[in-house]
Amino acid sequence: ELHLHSRASTDTGSWFLNRGALPESYTSPEDAYRAAKAKGMHYVALTDHNTLAGVAEIAHLPDVIVGVEVTSGFPGEEDAQVHVLVWGLDDAEWAEVDCLRPNLFEMLDYVRAVDLPHSLAHPLHRVGVHQHPALAAQACNLLDGLDHPGFVVDPLHAHERDVVVDQALEV
Repeated sequence: ELHLHSRASTDTGSWFLNRGALPESYTSPEDAYRAAKAKGMHYVALTDHNTLAGVAEIAHLPDVIVGVEVTSGFPGEEDAQVHVLVWGLDDAEWAEVDCLRPNLFEMLDYVRAVDLPHSLAHPLHRVGVHQHPALAAQACNLLDGLDHPGFVVDPLHAHERDVVVDQALEV
């Protein structure tokens, strides 16, 4: 599993969850790990929102990939945000990503420069109050859609990505 949340995922970008101070999951990192492994997952990447706190609790376990779901934005578009999954980072790299995350372009430049695997998370899921189809399409193009070199994406997902981008550009 490469996109999994625990109770450490409290900064979700969801106006509803944030308003109620609710986490995206109530599952402990260790329970999330055990459940994923019990279902036959080869690797477990805990990707809590804007924190490594959850994955730090299980990083010592076998087959754990350190990851984070980063809320990032377009410069000059304060309410236009996207979620980017980043894997394999250490504390120093996370500190830099965290500093750069307000500007999607700068954050992606850094992530690419240090060769961290990354992907756009759920491009049609609204982050914040407003949905911006044209910016979602731009994010898909910036991040090469939902895939990243080194990760296998079946043709169905690639086709869905292309349809989403085409439709978003028509808006």
